Amino acid sequence: MSASPLDAVRSVKVKLGLLVAASVTVAAVVATFGAASGVPIWLSFP
Repeated sequence: MSASPLDAVRSVKVKLGLLVAASVTVAAVVATFGAASGVPIWLSFP
């Protein structure tokens, strides 16, 4: 079986917190690059 990247973290709360933080970061990066490219915010915001 393959190991999951979150296997090192034992707490479910911490795992969920890490996933939320990662998704917010990705959304902010996509929105920033979209706005810099001239794409309307309602199209670039995931």
